Amino acid sequence: MIAGEFRYRVLDELGEKIISDQKVKIKLDPFEDRKMVLDLPQREGVKVIYDFKESTSGKTKTFTEIVPYLLTPFEPLRPILNIKWPTNYGSTPRFANSL
Repeated sequence: MIAGEFRYRVLDELGEKIISDQKVKIKLDPFEDRKMVLDLPQREGVKVIYDFKESTSGKTKTFTEIVPYLLTPFEPLRPILNIKWPTNYGSTPRFANSL
């Protein structure tokens, strides 16, 4: 069995501040896993630092991750028609070329 403390820190590198700092006590049996869901902001410059400190040996393992973020713009409230209206009406290409 592995027992220890899992700590994660969410940092805003652009604003140079700590968004969140959480600690969780964990006990895992052999071949057991545990899923954790972190609520992270979706913007540029967010970094997460994970630490796990084993309680029996006192050893610490650290992992740092830059959080990916979406560059897709938000959906507009009203639909937008992306149509370029023709500049010349009522003529065919053949007729327009003969002028």
